[in-house]
Amino acid sequence: MSWRTASLVKLLAPFVDPANKAMEEMANFIALVDRWFDCCNSQSKYDRKIMRSGFRVYHHQQVAVMEEMHSAIDGLIVIGKKSHMIWQTGILTSTKALLLLYDHLKQEHGLEYILTRRINQDPLEHSFSVLRAMGGLHTNPGALNFQRRLRRLILGGMNNVVIENSLVNLGSDQVTTVLTLKDLLDGFSRLEEDNLSSDINSSSNNNNNSNSNSNSNNNSNSSNTGLEEEQKDSPIPSITEAENIAVTEGFNYVCGFLLKRSGWSDQAVKDNNLVKADGFVESKWIDFLNTGGLSYPAKEVVEDVRKMDLEFERFHKKSENGLVRGKNITKSFARHLASIFVGYPFNFLEKFSFARTMWRMRQMRLELAGTKESARSKKKSIDFGY
Repeated sequence: MSWRTASLVKLLAPFVDPANKAMEEMANFIALVDRWFDCCNSQSKYDRKIMRSGFRVYHHQQVAVMEEMHSAIDGLIVIGKKSHMIWQTGILTSTKALLLLYDHLKQEHGLEYILTRRINQDPLEHSFSVLRAMGGLHTNPGALNFQRRLRRLILGGMNNVVIENSLVNLGSDQVTTVLTLKDLLDGFSRLEEDNLSSDINSSSNNNNNSNSNSNSNNNSNSSNTGLEEEQKDSPIPSITEAENIAVTEGFNYVCGFLLKRSGWSDQAVKDNNLVKADGFVESKWIDFLNTGGLSYPAKEVVEDVRKMDLEFERFHKKSENGLVRGKNITKSFARHLASIFVGYPFNFLEKFSFARTMWRMRQMRLELAGTKESARSKKKSIDFGY
């Protein structure tokens, strides 16, 4: 439940379900939940996100979000239930309590705003997570063991904290979902091969049609015309179109990030009004996420980064799990790119090499999490291997 998730759902809604507004309503609800969490997790008077500023700093906007969330949850009935569930009661109680708490503190003590992060239970949950991790694999301590761990924590025994495994277990469904997103965002190579094969097949079909008699040509032309008209009348784009849009928007966003981190400002702009005039990419995804700090990369840079991604696959193709082992592997690959993409700043190539390598390692961990062997031991072997 995040603002970026809501933006992605809203962006893909016209392609996945154009006739139904269900996905758009879901995106609006996710955005509402994100704004509500921001109001309940403020830690400074002013923040880049307005809702995450101190509660009541932006009086009307924040109160409107709290009231809208209260109304949405109060009118929500889960399928198969006749009354509110526990989590709904918790949200309703927290929302109402925060509004009343501010009114009380304002009246009694003249308080201007509340830093809501200091009154939620996140610090308590964090403390329990630390206490559980202090026992290594023994994550469910008894009463006496809990007292001993708490005493060590209070006395400054944090240097001896052992964290050997994750407290969050990914089920098979969750791993499958993550890998599907990886295929969607990382599938440029596959899409390029599909496009190439389709071009070859279309050219071979054209040659075969040219050698056929006139009657078969007329029949094929009429059938092709009918097929084209049927495709034009079809209101729902194919899944491949949605994948192409997701891949394109992903590359645009990553290129803007790399240009900003490497300091290569000549190839990016922050004002979307300059995009069309100066040859920079137009990106609805960056428009959704941009609050003033994101960059729109040049089209030439995006095309070159696509080629760099293919070069990464070729460079690591023959190695185990698709990633070469060795010292300074990211710099070695950056030097390899420098020999191909002459004129690119080495700092930019290093940033790309490091980011792409870390993304591959992340996917390796997720893939190994679905195997029978302990994901913790395999994760450690990957970390030590690099």
